[in-house]
Amino acid sequence: MTQDADKKPQWEFFRGQWDWGGLFQAMITGGPGAIFIALLIPLLVVAECIRIFLHAVSLFPKVFAVGDMILALVGFAAFSTAKVSAFRQGHFFTFGSSPMTHRNRILYRWGYILILCSAAIAIAFILIDKTGKV
Repeated sequence: MTQDADKKPQWEFFRGQWDWGGLFQAMITGGPGAIFIALLIPLLVVAECIRIFLHAVSLFPKVFAVGDMILALVGFAAFSTAKVSAFRQGHFFTFGSSPMTHRNRILYRWGYILILCSAAIAIAFILIDKTGKV
């Protein structure tokens, strides 16, 4: 037999290093550490996304400042448009979007989403200003 016949394909090497099937099986069946693994992986992904976002804000502060203002204004306009329609129907103190039409519910929710994105950018500016680094 030659040495080439004894070599495993590259994917076999990785398969031998990490028992992916066993890892996923432990997560599915609730084996030891399943909750830890299930929470750790998304947490690491979110932490890396936040780090990349903060770095981008520190590199292009003017672009993000203008974008922040635009998001806030468009979000507030969408939210206000949906709320004014509820006021016209006589619902002055409402919590949620139940008295609104389907179109206005969509505007209401998108308004909130845009305002929250604007708040996230504002928090990024505060973090960068307080720490001075990313």
